[in-house]
Amino acid sequence: MKRMMVCLTITVGLVVFGALYASAAVIYDNGAPDHTGNGWAITNPNFYAMDDFTLSQATTISDVHYWAYSYSNTYNGIWWYIYTDINQNLGSYVSGGSATNIVQTPTGFFSGSMTEYAYSFDIANPVNINSGSYWLMLVMVPVDPSNHYLWSTTTSLHGHGMRGSGFGSQYTVNQDLAFQLTGTPVPEPSTMLLLGSGLAGLAAYGRRRIKG
Repeated sequence: MKRMMVCLTITVGLVVFGALYASAAVIYDNGAPDHTGNGWAITNPNFYAMDDFTLSQATTISDVHYWAYSYSNTYNGIWWYIYTDINQNLGSYVSGGSATNIVQTPTGFFSGSMTEYAYSFDIANPVNINSGSYWLMLVMVPVDPSNHYLWSTTTSLHGHGMRGSGFGSQYTVNQDLAFQLTGTPVPEPSTMLLLGSGLAGLAAYGRRRIKG
């Protein structure tokens, strides 16, 4: 019995550790940049672009990584938005905000006088979303209005990208954009049930030991 309880304790401990302290990892990869020099404008206030992604289980999204071309390395900020998907069209608003802890790194690739940069940023309040399909929209705010940002394209055709402008146009294009999402999967109900059963078993055993 003692050996059984030791095994049960170890099992429950591992489940607790895995469920509560899972480290963030890439939970969706839409592909790396194709380095063709192609990209979609995401310069505020006139242009934005978005691409769809699908999650197989409930997930907490904490970071976004993407690639973009620009004439200079300056910017005033990055805005992100997540929407639901309705038959490969933009659905309802889920969450959004201003990017934090932005990291900008040149990739060494160029398109004419534009340099490609890899960007990563944190979501200040990580987003909890259920399994399903969604859209990620990005907008970059320039310091100099003459500067432009082009979200790099990718050869990985996972979905259907969409581009639009502040002038009222919005249309779908059969081309994907380069980005990755980082986060942690939300524990499945069965995992939490196992955790609860294990803890209940330990509690019952402890009560029997005390009575004995």
